Amino acid sequence: MRLSYFINTRESMKQIKRLCIIVVEDNLFYQQLIAKQLDSISTAIHFFTNGEDCLEELADSKADLIVLDNNLSGVLSGLETLKQIRSGDSIIHVILFSTELGLDTEENLSLYGHFEYVEKNNTGFKKLKERIMKSEVYKDCPNCKV
Repeated sequence: MRLSYFINTRESMKQIKRLCIIVVEDNLFYQQLIAKQLDSISTAIHFFTNGEDCLEELADSKADLIVLDNNLSGVLSGLETLKQIRSGDSIIHVILFSTELGLDTEENLSLYGHFEYVEKNNTGFKKLKERIMKSEVYKDCPNCKV
């Protein structure tokens, strides 16, 4: 299931290049919290509730960054989705955003390819935004500054 939020503020309307963020999160409440945190840094946030729909979208279009939960409804977990993403695009920036602890192990990095990990907790939503703003993909987007 795909849900898209296009945030249109006066400032974002001036942007030439939009930072395209895909968020794979099956909890609608968390989707709203993520959208609220990220609306000041992106005018194009696309939400998917499972890994399969995300992969289908990536086959048709290009995203700058992916935020990925690990516990997803559907066949694929977040890490399994990441593995398939990496088989087609090894450089896309991925942040695993999950309540599960210990996902950023050496073993997972070697099995699923490079990703950042942010724990989904009370401060996690703010940390997610900060992590995106520190990423190279954000820094390389001259019209995406807050």
